Amino acid sequence: MAVRLLLSLLLVAIAVLPCGTAVALADDGPSRLLSATGPLRPSATVERPVSAGSGTAVFFVGGYGGGDGDYWDRLKAALPDRQHVDVDQLPGYDPRGSIDANGTLLAREVRRRVREDDLDSVALVGVSMGGATIARSGLTAADNVRTETMLGSPVNGSTTAVAVRAGGRIATALGAHDELAALLRPSGAGIDDPAMVDLAEARRYSPPPGVRVTQFWSVLDPLVTHRDASVTGAELRTLGPIAANPHGGHAVDPRYLPAVVDAVRGGTVRIDRDESRLASALTPLADGVRLLALGLLAAVLLSLAVVLRSTATVWVWGAIGRAVEPVRVWRS
Repeated sequence: MAVRLLLSLLLVAIAVLPCGTAVALADDGPSRLLSATGPLRPSATVERPVSAGSGTAVFFVGGYGGGDGDYWDRLKAALPDRQHVDVDQLPGYDPRGSIDANGTLLAREVRRRVREDDLDSVALVGVSMGGATIARSGLTAADNVRTETMLGSPVNGSTTAVAVRAGGRIATALGAHDELAALLRPSGAGIDDPAMVDLAEARRYSPPPGVRVTQFWSVLDPLVTHRDASVTGAELRTLGPIAANPHGGHAVDPRYLPAVVDAVRGGTVRIDRDESRLASALTPLADGVRLLALGLLAAVLLSLAVVLRSTATVWVWGAIGRAVEPVRVWRS
């Protein structure tokens, strides 16, 4: 509900944006933050080697909280000549756990497969928090990693997570922590999840030398700001997807899928430059609207949490009063 409300506010505020075509632009400046608090775009359900012994493999890393098992299906179908590994399905991987721990697990699995399966080319693909997991894995070209492709990933830390954690601290001070947690639960967000704590930490991601990095980020993304996702020299800004989820939906939108495939394969990603420039020009406006909507949503949820807490307190004291009333009357 919270995520849908935020998305609705953002879409209304940016209704003047053109719809439709795929666009992007190489990043022209720095940034900082990462995340995704909703049950975003995650993993497929099985680890599926498509062409064992081919010497190439793609590792798919899902987003915060796990979820949609079919998210990667179209991208996998477009990469039939490679082994497919669903990192979310590996023993020990926790979609709500420490991002650093998940990154360590990813690195260990990649290195094991390179050694045991004789892989000479590894591609890493992450959606939302999955891109942050890749960024924190420490994998490099020395591990035979050739490309990293990120889809709406807050690799520098998440502004949304910062807001969630700040709201949690305020709610705790007001005695309404549990109420706020309950309001956020339908969105899939957990205030105290280790992943949320990690996402709220600002980090500056630098692509590893020798690895081709591509970050797809939509100006309509309701959860990830440009600052969260910016990767100098590697970012593609887009005006969509719109029909699909603009947060990391590039791999399921037919307009963007070919560009994602090219990025995974290490090819040239072709995007209409005129619309790329338009996406770049609209980025400050979109970020401003996004931050305003996030602030308003946080204020509404905090207010509701306090009201629920106050209502619960009044009800409890009323129940106690009704319970002791017969005793008071009997004594009198």
